[in-house]
Amino acid sequence: LWKNSDGSYGEWTTNAAGEFQSSTTITNVADVEVFYGVDLNNDGLTGHGTISIESNGATTLGATTQGEYLIGGTTKLTFNNATVGPNSFSGWQAIHAEASGGGYRVLWKNSDGTYGEWVTDSNGVYVSPNTVPDVVAVETFYGFDIDGSGTVGYGLPKLARFTEGDQKTPMGEEVLGVSDWDETVDILKFVPDLEAPEDVEDDYIMVNLHQAQDGALNASEDSLAAVLSGNLDVKDDEASPTLTPHLDEDSFWI
Repeated sequence: LWKNSDGSYGEWTTNAAGEFQSSTTITNVADVEVFYGVDLNNDGLTGHGTISIESNGATTLGATTQGEYLIGGTTKLTFNNATVGPNSFSGWQAIHAEASGGGYRVLWKNSDGTYGEWVTDSNGVYVSPNTVPDVVAVETFYGFDIDGSGTVGYGLPKLARFTEGDQKTPMGEEVLGVSDWDETVDILKFVPDLEAPEDVEDDYIMVNLHQAQDGALNASEDSLAAVLSGNLDVKDDEASPTLTPHLDEDSFWI
């Protein structure tokens, strides 16, 4: 077996003395892996087999070493009476498949970041296309966070916790880019991270964006500690804050 620097393979047949007799072109090196007893293309298989692409939901999608997409382990994806695989359409790769309406829906991703969808029959034969202008709209169907947003389908974002090293504290007018700020920016802490009352300030500043004026909110230290401890039943004359931590979510009530 010979390998070219361009990644292609060829094979010689020799006589018992090692003298060249004939040559053979190797179109798929997996064809001869079992004979030589080694995984020559480093795909984790010796010989032919199926490599998993995804197994989310009830239907799996894989690609055989013969260059064919396989739905559910047995159904070949076909188009115009020919099987299709990872090298069938330039720039396009099938990334998810799921059963639907007696057939399948197959999600494709282009190298430019756009998406498209095939509808097939129960035998994996192409029937029609679907446009996918927003991949989030099909994430729930395929059961996967396709765009990497951290949410499957549409959902409200949550505040993320940062380590101390990730906290950013702008210093001065040049960093902030505004002229009416004369102090550094305080670190926003989440309720579970506060150790009331010593870790709680008496005065709170409500910061308004778009050049709106700031307003100071005064609160009783003991009353705020009660809020932090989970006792939300605070009388009006005991505290005056209008910015209250919401203990069940990473958010605040105003």
